[in-house]
Amino acid sequence: MTRNRIVRAAASIGASISICTIAFASNAWAGTDGYSATDGASVQFKHYGDLFEVCDLWRDGNAAMVEYNWDSNKAFHEDVNPGSAGSCHTFDHDFPELDSVYFHACEQIPYWPDQCANWIARTA
Repeated sequence: MTRNRIVRAAASIGASISICTIAFASNAWAGTDGYSATDGASVQFKHYGDLFEVCDLWRDGNAAMVEYNWDSNKAFHEDVNPGSAGSCHTFDHDFPELDSVYFHACEQIPYWPDQCANWIARTA
């Protein structure tokens, strides 16, 4: 009887460890969403679908954009929303899983340097 209790306790502990390992490992590899904004532009990164939503916040004639790159492609890319205040455009990408995606929101200002937020990193 004592031996059966020990075997059942060991099996129970082993099952608990297995379940925790699987659950925590799954969450560790999940992607992360992110947000970046300036006075005139905002960008939301959604890791599920690898989407950038670029919104123009002011009716000032300036475009809103996201500048970005990722671990396996260090070249700079941009998606531009030429719209007006309140308009948002969604841009769909297919980044490699687990790559870090680096991005920031910018407002394109003609004849002046673009106004950009700090770079942030999220996981695809």
